[in-house]
Amino acid sequence: MELLDKFPLVLTHDEVHSRLCSGKEDLGGRFTDREFFKRGEALLRPRAAFAYSCVTDHQRETVTLSGIRFNSKVLARNLNRTDRAFPFVITIGGELENDASMARDVVHRVYLETMGNMALGQCLKYLERHIAVRYELGPVSRFSPGQLDWPIEEQRSLFSLLGDVEGKIGVRLDERSMMIPRKSVSGVIFPTTAPFNACRLCPKECEWREAPYDESLRRSYGI
Repeated sequence: MELLDKFPLVLTHDEVHSRLCSGKEDLGGRFTDREFFKRGEALLRPRAAFAYSCVTDHQRETVTLSGIRFNSKVLARNLNRTDRAFPFVITIGGELENDASMARDVVHRVYLETMGNMALGQCLKYLERHIAVRYELGPVSRFSPGQLDWPIEEQRSLFSLLGDVEGKIGVRLDERSMMIPRKSVSGVIFPTTAPFNACRLCPKECEWREAPYDESLRRSYGI
């Protein structure tokens, strides 16, 4: 397991304000307090753990990384042309979400939650670039347990590839295999010749959508 705890965040109050108020003009005057941003910024604790894993077996609906099998047609298809992949867990820590959960002011709480999500997104993109450059991978994509056909319960297997994730970066799994702190992401980063984005296979409405839904592409994956 390798660790990363230096992330060049460039998030600003204006960006958070823009995300919160997009299409919600009546809220514009309620999220102008820059003290929310300063408080949230001081509570961000980004950390990541990742590892180099070999693709040791590949089937149509399963793929094995360093001896551990995962059940997902989507993951198997995306790893069918590579012999390596990089399981990871990344978090911004629990301090910001704890502060948000205790806030009596709903505006304060929503602001910090949104800021935390945006910061985590930036850290995730930085981790992708870091791994791609370090291992000379070229373009990379990622996929996570709980997305599409990859069972959320297999986060336990993914964590086992990394080792003591809780001891190193403070992320653990609850009885439902959900990560604590909530502002965390796990998954596999892999080299690819064609960009993959799980949003293209997901028909659900989501404010964090990164790419338009493509029904024909979903059918091609057999899910």
